[in-house]
Order: sequence, then structure tokens, then C-alpha cells
Amino acid sequence: MAYELGKDPVTIGRGDECTIRLEDRVASRRHARVYCMEEQWWVEDLASRNGTFVNGQQISGPQRLHRDDRVQIGQALVVFKTDVDLLDQTWADKPVLSSPAQEDTAFEHAVERHWFQQQAFDTKDLEFLYRISSILSAGAGLPRLARDALSAIRTFFKADVACLFLSERAKPPIQPALVLSDATSPMVSQTVVLYTIRTRCAVCVRNTRTELPPTDVLNLMGEGRSRSLMCAPLVCRDKVLGALLVDRDQPDFFDSRSLALFMAIAHQIGNDIFLLQEMTKLEAIARATEGDPLYNEALIGSSPAVAKLRQRIAEVADSDQPVLIVGERGSGKHEVAHAIHSSSPRMRGPLVWFHALATEPNQIAASLFGMEPAQPNEFDPANRGKIEDAHSGTLVIEEIGTLPVEVQRALQISLKTLQFTRVGGQRRYLADIRVIATTSDSLEDTVTAGKFDEELFQTISGLTVAIPPLRERGEDVIELAERFARRAAPWAGRREITLAPPVQRALQMYRWLGNIRELRNTIERAVLRCRGDKVNLADLPPDMLAQVQSAVQPTVVESQETK
Repeated sequence: MAYELGKDPVTIGRGDECTIRLEDRVASRRHARVYCMEEQWWVEDLASRNGTFVNGQQISGPQRLHRDDRVQIGQALVVFKTDVDLLDQTWADKPVLSSPAQEDTAFEHAVERHWFQQQAFDTKDLEFLYRISSILSAGAGLPRLARDALSAIRTFFKADVACLFLSERAKPPIQPALVLSDATSPMVSQTVVLYTIRTRCAVCVRNTRTELPPTDVLNLMGEGRSRSLMCAPLVCRDKVLGALLVDRDQPDFFDSRSLALFMAIAHQIGNDIFLLQEMTKLEAIARATEGDPLYNEALIGSSPAVAKLRQRIAEVADSDQPVLIVGERGSGKHEVAHAIHSSSPRMRGPLVWFHALATEPNQIAASLFGMEPAQPNEFDPANRGKIEDAHSGTLVIEEIGTLPVEVQRALQISLKTLQFTRVGGQRRYLADIRVIATTSDSLEDTVTAGKFDEELFQTISGLTVAIPPLRERGEDVIELAERFARRAAPWAGRREITLAPPVQRALQMYRWLGNIRELRNTIERAVLRCRGDKVNLADLPPDMLAQVQSAVQPTVVESQETK
């Protein structure tokens, strides 16, 4: 038996008032409700006696339904069928609407991936290509670079949707890494993305109503409107990395000129993603071979600023009081926290990390303090909080200023009483931990604004370690850069790589707002880019060269001679 769902909510149970009535005494009179909200289907238990289960798991609140989900209500088992898939993004929470790819679809406006190299670009196009290059050279991690680049692309092309797919296998469904759109549930054509990755061709669809199959999500859910879109492969060194897509809610919006520029951008992004992925591998190998899991880069150098930092770490390590580490992003707060723990009496205990921004807001308290079971003998170790995990050791709370205020107050009570209470419970447990907190922002200003608990601030700021920014560390910049180059050389197929004198001058003149992390990324990318055994100015990011141009201009001839 099949039930067709419409726009109105559907109630299920054995009561006469239910939309779908079950002859089942195990089911409650009003057992569950299925409804559509923001183009997604949900099921919700209505306080039934025996509960509602999705794929064998009892639900406690509204549960989003995916294709072929099995819903058990009483003794009845219902399978949710739909032509539309819900795909999760890798770097965002907003789900994406899709549909099964039609693998036999061909496209009239498809071109080989090198076709753009035969096209001419005007000044506006070249300026945007330079801007994308600057974004990709910023030294941030891949998720941040992807978001910044996609945002710029979406604005430039006036697209309603901009998508990045990272997948080396052309097997559907291809999960999006990131989708930028104002829509609650943006729609993406798997048919176009799969074709692009499999053929390595770029596609310009000028009218989705006529060029895509009727079963494609853009036609199924598009309410009769036609759209236009472009999709280009991300390829580097003959390796497919994924695809880039933009979509406009208007037919014939993109043309061959748009496609040529879009392909050039995809070519840039593909190269940089490949470099970032290779750098990640280098770092993993370097950590394993050096035997030092965190390098302690923040402590490398001979400058007075680093000497003072080492002394301060030694001063606070022996205490069991909370420590506040203050430093700009990328300056080495992670490494300093590790150094404090490794030099403390708790060094043989666990070192546990907690970052509120990496946790769902409604799960922060439970992640930190743990969840109390309904019955004492039903405790699941998976419900332990970070405080319990750090017992007899150190708990590092990264960017503590991002904690919700109510969690800040609960943490202050725990630090004051050396006890904590799990979420949903009353019993107090021993909190045998040392807390190290880090922040990139001024907590004093946050306290003044009423966004940070003043009592907690007083507690954690009694011992403070201030990390100097890289631009205040003088010759340490060159020492660190040479270390990064030596470490990356073998894994880039070189025996040894040095830095040309003009490069050293540029590194010292640059402001390094991203600090050690930006320097490491810059050098490792330069090592992967350089063709010989020496990093030259041409291997550095263009925006960096633009900033220090006056300092390195007299050495341009010299830099050319060193190649």
C-alpha cells in the first residue's frame, strides 16, 4: 500500500482523526506526524507510548527523512520514497537537494578543459583572476579558502548558487564540499556534476528546462522556471579533484565568454587545492618522521621575544592554576598549550582539546560536562564529557570567548569548587583537571560588552601567557622559513631547497597577519611550485609580493639570475 504525501502535514496513528489510520494496538492514537518544511520532509513522534523509529533508531525530536529511510510506527514499517535526495555538505550544515544522476545525458555546450587557454580576457576578467589568486594564496586552511573563493565567484558571476565538489571518484552521489546560496535548501544537478567529472569537460547549460532530463531536481523542484548554469572540472597534473559550479535562476544568463573565464578560475582553484592537499600530506609525514607531534614552532628562534616566551612557559608550567594563552590567529597557541602541559606535573595525564566553534551550539554543554543517563546503570562511555576525559590531566579550551555565557558560568563553578555536574543530572563529580584557555581576541572587551563572564575571566587570567606575533620576532622568520623548506624538500622530490636572498628580504618585510601558520603554508606552497633547488620571488604569492614590492624591487634582476 502506498500513501502520497502532499503539502499538508500527515498524522499517523490508530485514532479516527489521523490522516493515515493504523489498525494496530501497539500504535498510539496520534503516534507520529510527517510534514514538509523548507522543501525537506520530516517525521516527528507525538509523545507516543512506544516511540517512533527511523532506520532502527528511536527519535527524540523532528528527524529529517532521506530517500529509502525506514520508519517504524507501532508494528507498521513505512519506507519513505522520493525522487529527491538530501545531501549533506562537508563544510556547512545546510542540506542540498539533489536527484539521481542521469548518466546517459549529453550536453551540446561542453568543451575540453584546455579550451579556455585559446580565449582572450579583458582587463576586468584579468583583475578578477588576480583577486582569486590572492584569495588562494592567503595561507588559510582549505575550508576557509573555499568559502572566500566561492563567495567572490558567486558575486562576480551574479550567481544564485555557487558550489564546490571535491571527489576523485566519478560515482554518484557526489557530495558537495561547500554550497553558497540564500535558499534554505539549494538545488544542485548531479547529472551535470557527474558528467563534468567523468569527461573532464566544462559545461554551460543555458536552459535547464530543455537541456536537463525532466527528472533532474532543477526541473522537478523548479516550479516550472528555467535556469542556466556552468560547471567546470578541477584538475591538476592530470588528476581529477572535483568540480566547480555556479547556477543562476534565469535562462541564457551564461555564455561562452562566461564559460572561458569560469574554466580559467577552476584551473587556478584545482592547482591550489592540489597543493593544499599535498601540503597536508607533507605535514602528516613530517610529524611522523620528526617525532614531535606539534613541532613547537612557536618556540623556535633566537629573538628576545621568543626567549621571553620560553621563560614565561617555564614559570606557569609548575602551577596547577588555570592559564590563559593570548595570541593572534596562527601565532602558535596550540603549541604553547602543549609545551605547558608537557612541562607540568600533569604531563603523564591526558591532554584533551575542546573547541566550541567545532561543536553544535546546543551540544556544547553536553560535550564539555557530559550527559547524565536516565538510569544509573545505563551510562554510555560515549556520553562522557571533555572534563571527564581530561581527569588527572589538562583540558585545553580553544577560543574560550566563543563559549555560550551559560556554559561559561557553569565552567566557573567547576573551577571554583573542583566539581562538575553532567547535563540532566544533579550529582556532583570530581573535576581533577587543569584548564588552559586560549583566545585570539581581547576578553577584556568581551567582558565589557557583557558577552563573557567577569568572574570566569578573573579566574583564568591570573596566569597569562602572551605570544608575540611573527612580525615582532625579527630573524626568527628566516629561521622558521628555512626549517619549513628543509622539511618539505624531500617530499617535493628535492634533496635540499634554499631561499634566494630576495626571498629572505621579502619574508622579513611582509606583515604576516596569519603568523606562523601563514609562513608555513607560504613556504610549503613555494617549495611545491619551484622548479629548481632554490625558492625565488616568482614562487611566492602575488599579493605578498605586491605588499613588499618596494623592499624587493632593487633585487628583481638578482632574483632572475638565481633561477
